[in-house]
Amino acid sequence: MTVAPPFPTDDTRDLLNPALKALEHIYRPGHAYSKCAILLMDLSQRGEVTPDLFAPPPRPGSDRLMKVIDTINQREGRGTVRLGLIPTAPDWAMRRDMKSQCFTTRWDELLTIKG
Repeated sequence: MTVAPPFPTDDTRDLLNPALKALEHIYRPGHAYSKCAILLMDLSQRGEVTPDLFAPPPRPGSDRLMKVIDTINQREGRGTVRLGLIPTAPDWAMRRDMKSQCFTTRWDELLTIKG
C-alpha cells in the first residue's frame, strides 16, 4: 500500500500516522506476517517543493521539536527520546542471522587478506 503525508515533512509523527493507517487497512488477524518495508520516495530538500494550497498546514513548532529530539538522541544515544508509540523493549526483534556484512559502509568490516 502506498500512502503519503498531506504535505512535505520531516516530522516523525507526520510520517508515522499514514503508515499506521495503512497497517490498519491491510492487517488481517490470524495471518502470519513475516516482513514489511517502508520506502521513502520523492525525497527533496527543504524549500524545493511548492506547498499545496489545499493541504493542511504543517504543525506549528514541528521543526523545533524534531531538532530538540535529534539533538538529545545524538548527545545521549539513539532512542533516548522517542515517540510514545514506540516501546522501550518490544516483544519482537529483527532477525539478524542473515544480515549482510557492511563492506561498503564500515571500515572495520572491510575484508583483509593476509599473505
